[in-house]
Amino acid sequence: MRRVGIIICMAVGLLLNPDAGQAQVIVPSFESSLIPGGVGIIVGLSDEGSIGLADGRELVLDDIVLPLKPLNYNIDTDWPLGRALEDAILAFGGDRPVSLFSLPRAADRYGRSPVYLEQDGRWLQKELLRSGFARLAVEVSRAHEEFWQAEDEARRKRLGLWRHPAFKVRCAHEVRFYETGYEIIQGQVKDVAQVRNIIYLNFGDDWREDFTVRVLVKRGGNEAELSYEVLKNLEGHQIEVRGWLFAAGGPMIEATFPGQIRLTSRMTPDLITGCS
Repeated sequence: MRRVGIIICMAVGLLLNPDAGQAQVIVPSFESSLIPGGVGIIVGLSDEGSIGLADGRELVLDDIVLPLKPLNYNIDTDWPLGRALEDAILAFGGDRPVSLFSLPRAADRYGRSPVYLEQDGRWLQKELLRSGFARLAVEVSRAHEEFWQAEDEARRKRLGLWRHPAFKVRCAHEVRFYETGYEIIQGQVKDVAQVRNIIYLNFGDDWREDFTVRVLVKRGGNEAELSYEVLKNLEGHQIEVRGWLFAAGGPMIEATFPGQIRLTSRMTPDLITGCS
């Protein structure tokens, strides 16, 4: 039985039209929206991904997902990326203060503030992406294009997490309903359908088993970029989607921001897994 619906878009200003040419798109720098938040000295990284500062504050990095130990990893075994990740974060700051910036958003449920960290014109997020110690989890409408370039560079070179099977780019047909976590998935969109205010991208014939992406159409929000008319263009085309995986019948990702989907036809061949 086929579920009707879909999901998300590409970079802001780019229609999800597989037949469109490479448009010249000017994306405003996300830096123009950042709010200064003082300075701090990095002293460590917790198992939950919090960055600790010398003054006792705990922060979480905005727009990226760190390669923390997977839940199914042997709890008694050292996580090979854990120490290297912490070393990279400590080396970025050294013993000198880093500058904190944020977007106007609330702290997470643990009271941690999502931030960007900068020192001498370098962004910690970009450095972690470029060295393979993070994946982009980004609202591309305000993202630094250099962040995308940094992640793609690490993927091509198979640096850091890109060598580990826990973080490989998945094929849609191999994802199962009981899996969770942040995933990057490639596959061919079989069909696109809308039910009331929900659009679904179906990758198989049975929504109770097959991978699906969905997007909620919001009034005054994302309807232009994530409209049914735009997303319908994806039928029969290969895409890459990223987000948090959960079960809703079969496995599903909900996309709410532009940029969670990329057409693989606009990616270089060395970033494509060959999923059907």
